[in-house]
Amino acid sequence: MNRKNKIMIVAMLCLPYTLVAAQPQMIVMGGQYNEPSNGNFPNSRAPAQPIVVKQVGHNFTFNIGLVGEIVEIVRDEAFLYTTIVGDNGCVDIPTDILGEVELRLYRGNMMYHAIVEL
Repeated sequence: MNRKNKIMIVAMLCLPYTLVAAQPQMIVMGGQYNEPSNGNFPNSRAPAQPIVVKQVGHNFTFNIGLVGEIVEIVRDEAFLYTTIVGDNGCVDIPTDILGEVELRLYRGNMMYHAIVEL
């Protein structure tokens, strides 16, 4: 088998994995209130509406209404990266952060979070 055929076979075997990684994924971030309820009064707040985020690799696209909100990347309660949602709703995470991490978004007295794979 010549070198050209070997390269074609390797490319054909690797292509499906490359395409899967490049596909956008929809992430649902659940929310919780940051401030605890007062012990004298029961917590009568409605559950938080989830936030849906599009992930392509290390890029996350949030709803344009979340521009300016704080985003953190956390692993084992250690903060790896903090940024703000840009004017276009996008956040780019550095490519040297890899593996399973927690994506957090803070909005008012709410914290939204989801486990994502980078």
